Amino acid sequence: MSNFAALDPTLPRKGMGNYSKSDAELWEEFFEAPSSFLEKAAVYIQKPSTTSNFSYPEGKDVYKGYEVREGQDVKRLVKTRTNQGFFRDMMLASYNGQCAATKISQTDLLIASHIKPWSKDKEARLDPRNGILLNALHDRAFEHGFITFDNDLNLIRSRDFDLPEMAQAFFADVQLSKPERFAPDPVFLEHHRTYKFIDSPHANI
Repeated sequence: MSNFAALDPTLPRKGMGNYSKSDAELWEEFFEAPSSFLEKAAVYIQKPSTTSNFSYPEGKDVYKGYEVREGQDVKRLVKTRTNQGFFRDMMLASYNGQCAATKISQTDLLIASHIKPWSKDKEARLDPRNGILLNALHDRAFEHGFITFDNDLNLIRSRDFDLPEMAQAFFADVQLSKPERFAPDPVFLEHHRTYKFIDSPHANI
């Protein structure tokens, strides 16, 4: 992990400088296609042992009652949940289990928010630079474009975000805490300000 720390440009402190060529190639492969990388890693980890003695009872049709379509849907659902769990774990680790906006540390209330939506860019889905760890309220406001963030991570509130006085402090003068690693990519932040923030003329919520 110290080797990988040396490759992370968002870290204020660097790891060991003598990382290998394979470390650099692995780092580059992940960030070029995080989803594909994770799928290959999952296959490798879950590869069945060649010494297994398990076998199905003789004559049993293990596929009975299952159609191809159902199998495909189940596989897709499991993969999606696995990938989302992986992304959430990265965000929790990067932000030390604290909401970047409020420092709330109750993990049940924390969401691994995508800056560029999951549906808009397949390869950015698992990119940790496309995520911010937020509490559920800020996550929903961010998802629906009521708030966004500038490149210095300052919160920008929409003119249409109608808040009662008692709640306004949660969205006033907020600057996100910088993560220990994988700071939000300005390219993704710009995409959110342009296409998700409801004050933008190009917003497509």
